[in-house]
Amino acid sequence: MCTLYLDQQGGQLGREGLQLVLRDREGGKRCFPLEQVERVLVYGRIQLTTDALDALLERGVPTTLLSSRGWLHGHLQGERGGQVRRRARQYALMEDEAMALKVARALVTAKLRNQRWFLRTHDSPRAAALEPFIASARTAKDAAVLRGVEGSGAKCYFAAFATLLAGSPFTFPGRRKRPPTDPINALLSLGYTLLLGELRSGLQGYGLDAFAGVFHASDGGQPSCALDLMEPLRPLDDRLVLRLAWHRFVPADFEAGSDGACQVRDGRRGPIYAAWETLMQEPVLWQGEHHPYRQIIHAQIGELARHLDNPRDELRPLALNVLGR
Repeated sequence: MCTLYLDQQGGQLGREGLQLVLRDREGGKRCFPLEQVERVLVYGRIQLTTDALDALLERGVPTTLLSSRGWLHGHLQGERGGQVRRRARQYALMEDEAMALKVARALVTAKLRNQRWFLRTHDSPRAAALEPFIASARTAKDAAVLRGVEGSGAKCYFAAFATLLAGSPFTFPGRRKRPPTDPINALLSLGYTLLLGELRSGLQGYGLDAFAGVFHASDGGQPSCALDLMEPLRPLDDRLVLRLAWHRFVPADFEAGSDGACQVRDGRRGPIYAAWETLMQEPVLWQGEHHPYRQIIHAQIGELARHLDNPRDELRPLALNVLGR
C-alpha cells in the first residue's frame, strides 16, 4: 500500500482501467495500481478527473486537498454508513461541559507529558520546566483555564525546542503558525498537516465526526475532533522536523511567498513526504507487539471510540514513553 503525494504544479491525475495515471506538464506519465493506493494528498494546482475521483471515492481512499504551501482546503472520502449511535454519543459529549472538560484535560495532559518525554530523550535540561503545566492541566477548573495552561506550556516547550537546533543551519524564533515566518515553522506546519490528514481519514473509519471536538472550538469550520486527538501526537512530528533540520535541509531550500510566508521550495518537499512515510511505517513496540506508527495513531481514534461506547472507562491517550523498539 502507498500514499500518493502530488505536488508537481500543472499535473493531472486520471484513471485508465485499474490504474491511476499521473501526467505532468512535460508529457511524462506515471501509473499507480488502484489496489495499492491507500491515500492521496494533492498540493496546489493539480487536476483530478471525475474518473479518478469516482475510483477513489468508490474504494474509500481518503483524498486531501491542500494549497501548494500545505494549507488544508478539504478532505474527500466515500460515505460509509453505520455507527450512528456512536456519533450521537460524540455530540452528547461535546455538549456536556463536565465530561468534555474531563476528556480535554486528559488530552492536554498527555500532550504536555509527551513533550516532556521528547525533551528528555534529547537530554534537554528544560524538560522539568513543563512539570507545573502538567499539574495545572490535570486540575484545570474549566476549558478557558485549560486553554491558558496549554498555551503557556506550548510557549515553554518551544523555547526548549529552539535550543535543540543550536549549531544547526537554522534558528527558531518560537511557534509562528499563520503564516509560518521561518523554515522550522514551515516544516512544523507541513508536518502537522500530514498528521491531521491521518487522523481525519481514521475518524471517518470509526464513524466519528472530525468536526465535533471538546477542546478546540467546534463552530469555526475547523476539524476540532481531529485537532483534539492530534495534541498528544504532535511530538512525533517535532522529532521528524528536528531530524530534517539537522540532516536533510539547508536555508536555501526555503523561500518567502508574496505574503511573507516561508515555504519549502518546489522540488524539495519530496524528502519531507518520504521521511513522513518512513516514520508512519516504522515498527515500534506497543502493548507487547510491534506495530507501525500509522496503526498506533489510528488506535488512538479507537481509544476515543471505546470511551464513547463505554463512558465509565476513562480515556487513555497515547503515552509516547511506553513505546519501544
